[in-house]
Amino acid sequence: MKYLIILIFILFSAPVYAQESCNIIYGLRSDPYKPYEWIDEQGKPHGMNVDLLKQMSKKAGCTYSIITGERDELLDKLKNNEITMMSMSPIPQSDQFAAYIEQSVVIYRYAVNRIADPPIDDMEDWRDKNVLFMKGSYTDSYLQQHKDGYNLELTGYQNHEDMVKDFLAGKGDFFVASLPSILSLPRQYEIKICGYPMMPTIYGFAINKTNTALYARLNNAMEDLKASGDYFEIMKKWSRSQDTPLWHKYIIPIVLTVMLMIILILLWNKSLHMRVQQKTASLNTLTGLLQMLLDVLPEQIYLINVKGLPVWSNAASSSSDFSIELIRNEIEQAIATNKSFETKRFLDNTETWEVSGIILEKGEDPLLIIASNITEKVRQRDELLVIDRMTALGNMAANIAHEINNPASIIMHNIDFLQKLSNDIHIYADTPESAKRFAGLNWIDARQEEISAHTIITENIRRIINTVNDLKTFSKKRDDAYALVDLKLILNNSVRFISYFVKSFTKNFTCRIDEPVALIKGHSQHIEQIIINLIQNACYALTDNSQAITCSLSESEDGKYVVFYIEDEGCGMSPAVKKKAFEAFYTTRKNGTGLGLSIVASIVKEHRGHYAIDSVEGEGTCIRIFFPKETL
Repeated sequence: MKYLIILIFILFSAPVYAQESCNIIYGLRSDPYKPYEWIDEQGKPHGMNVDLLKQMSKKAGCTYSIITGERDELLDKLKNNEITMMSMSPIPQSDQFAAYIEQSVVIYRYAVNRIADPPIDDMEDWRDKNVLFMKGSYTDSYLQQHKDGYNLELTGYQNHEDMVKDFLAGKGDFFVASLPSILSLPRQYEIKICGYPMMPTIYGFAINKTNTALYARLNNAMEDLKASGDYFEIMKKWSRSQDTPLWHKYIIPIVLTVMLMIILILLWNKSLHMRVQQKTASLNTLTGLLQMLLDVLPEQIYLINVKGLPVWSNAASSSSDFSIELIRNEIEQAIATNKSFETKRFLDNTETWEVSGIILEKGEDPLLIIASNITEKVRQRDELLVIDRMTALGNMAANIAHEINNPASIIMHNIDFLQKLSNDIHIYADTPESAKRFAGLNWIDARQEEISAHTIITENIRRIINTVNDLKTFSKKRDDAYALVDLKLILNNSVRFISYFVKSFTKNFTCRIDEPVALIKGHSQHIEQIIINLIQNACYALTDNSQAITCSLSESEDGKYVVFYIEDEGCGMSPAVKKKAFEAFYTTRKNGTGLGLSIVASIVKEHRGHYAIDSVEGEGTCIRIFFPKETL
């Protein structure tokens, strides 16, 4: 029994005595380096390194104790074997005495600057900058290697808190630190991480190279931790520490949620896009129809903005010479006073435009301009006025003719009586004495003067009666019946009617008829108006009463037309005036109506005829009217 007890004791005690007992003195950084190691407010050590130290010491069969200090202080103690182990990244100054236990932690460094400063995207943005960093760290050696290449100004610190404090106070352009150090800073600091992760280094436990047996013992313990899975459980625990960001814990749910939202947004956006396309197509169709309607409108429409400039118009489809600049003053006043307006504009005495400015609701485009060409309306109105005046003139002429005709008939009757009485007195009376005087004349001279006076009075009374008869004929109501008419008779009547008017303009008026002249179908009074209007226009063109007017009537050489021809030696027309001569309301006379030649053109067209005009400025004008022999 004694030997059995000794054997059992030896078997259970073998692992304990297989190796020498050991004690690990671990150096923990006094400045927080979360989540790896730090001292809490109660002075207790925490972090991934502390948990790994516990488990690794247990696997190695060692005890451990923890002392704190600054990183450089701990590094000196490790070099002098005053502590057994500390956590660090490899740096050149420790390579001579430090050996590293294999771990799988890689630490990256980042550039950190102020939120208001421009971002730092790559090393080129480091050039000529003042960089703050931790002395004796891997960052220190890295910056020293690149100092000259980027002309860096380096400011080193012994602890992390002093570096951040000075940076927040305005010192330096940015600082460089590992991600754990950055994440341990208070969130209210107005700083941002810039660029991409850089300076990757392995981070883990380091011991003095002289402790070769302990190094091998701890390495084996680390392998056992990895093999058992305890190492990865510790890594997982501290990667989700409450003191570090938890974004990686929720990254997959967040990504899936975001992807689902993106898919839903894309589907909704596609549906919305299709509906917008449908509505846009319908709107474009309606807009096109509206634009077509606006384009065919005779009115010109303008939309005016607050600066008085047109932002839209249908005037592009119009060939009119109307311009919005013609009403610039009215536009500016309407916008300034917020009042609508109406006005008229005349273009080259040929076109009349009525313009309305309508104030819309307050906005960027507050004024609507509608410009209407009312030239034809004005022409029709003036024609009605002329017709009304001519009707009144005809009625007045009939009354005047009646009033003149009765006294003239009485005078003619009494003149005939006096003539007969004078003849009888002359036959039966003795020859008076030669010395006796009658109206200051002797009897023979008085008798001759009496016969001459009788003749003159008779001729003038007959002229008055003929004029009155012409006025009565002119005043008769015209009908629209077309019949065979004799242009010779119409010409003679027209010339006789206007002869007194012609004599006040020229001493050289000639009218000739070249026989034969065929009858035509037409309206005698309308043709008479053509002849009278053309003779009047020829008279107005004369500048001297010695200038001649010649009119004639003949058949055309081809025998198809009867041609009325009138020529004057007046002022003539320029090409521009000649082009517009037959347009309504176009006139070069100060008191002219511009209707004479337009009426001529209208009547000629009604008779299915045509006209030709030849004119040389300063020499005279020739107009020919062609009436077809067979019309209507």
